[in-house]
Amino acid sequence: MDQTTNIVKITGILVKTDLEVKNLGQPDESLGGHIVLRTADGSEHEVNYFANKYKKDAVDKKKFSNDLNGLHKGYETIVNEFKSLETNPDDADVVTIGSGEFGTQDYVDKKDTEKMIHYNDIKAKFANRVEVKDLETTPQVATFEVSGIVTKLTGEMKKGEATGNGEVHVDIIGYQANLVPVTLIVPATIVEGFSTAGFYETGLAKFSGTLINTKVTETVVEKQTFGADIVKELTLTVRRSEIAGGSPLGTIFDIKDGSEEAYEAAKSKRRLKLQEVKTKFMNKGQAATEQTGFTAPPAIQQTPPPANANPFGKNPFAK
Repeated sequence: MDQTTNIVKITGILVKTDLEVKNLGQPDESLGGHIVLRTADGSEHEVNYFANKYKKDAVDKKKFSNDLNGLHKGYETIVNEFKSLETNPDDADVVTIGSGEFGTQDYVDKKDTEKMIHYNDIKAKFANRVEVKDLETTPQVATFEVSGIVTKLTGEMKKGEATGNGEVHVDIIGYQANLVPVTLIVPATIVEGFSTAGFYETGLAKFSGTLINTKVTETVVEKQTFGADIVKELTLTVRRSEIAGGSPLGTIFDIKDGSEEAYEAAKSKRRLKLQEVKTKFMNKGQAATEQTGFTAPPAIQQTPPPANANPFGKNPFAK
């Protein structure tokens, strides 16, 4: 199958960098790590970079050639010349990333080894400083644009209660049919319009929106049987990919070379990867079982519902 859309764009003040050289002996030297960018809303986004110093051999991809990798040189510029808030708090650079996209990280929950934890990271190939003359006209924001197969539509729950927001799970089709599952949030203010736009589970869809990663303060009151209640101020991290708009695109068959068989093969590849993560964890001596806990995905729905049909029956996003 062809890849589906997976674009992340971020422009913000450079907070810090931790790119470092890993010298395993020539020609295996590499440079990798991440940078952190702060956007206008106060969100801080970590972006990952990695590049070998030398290009791979054109014939034998397991070997390195003598040709320098331009990305590696670019990352050296980040390390040596970019100014961050850590090193230049009064004169930090505003940086924009290039070729950014969502990735996925998976690991076993150490508190419950029957569970696996998944989260989306961000990786990019380029980072460029915004010139002073362009600062006023360059928004410092973090946005995304993705397309893929909708695997789940549900209401967002926090501490067992519905928030009123919607939750959309999407499988992005990545390089070599590697799936990148993402969870997107539909704000309560646009849930009604979303529910009647024609989205449905197993359908192909496209979404765009904003990345949020901020800290908020919440007041919690603990009622007491006698005397004064206990009032606590808690600092919480709000991290989500918030949908601003989107469109249904049809079915898996509308992807070039897309088919039910190809998608099933991609899901099998994903399940195998997760099993390998769990096996590696078990081999380190951690207590775990071979039960993966994954359930079979729903069958592909080849015929979409009417354009104005509510795919949920009653609105599942409502409180």
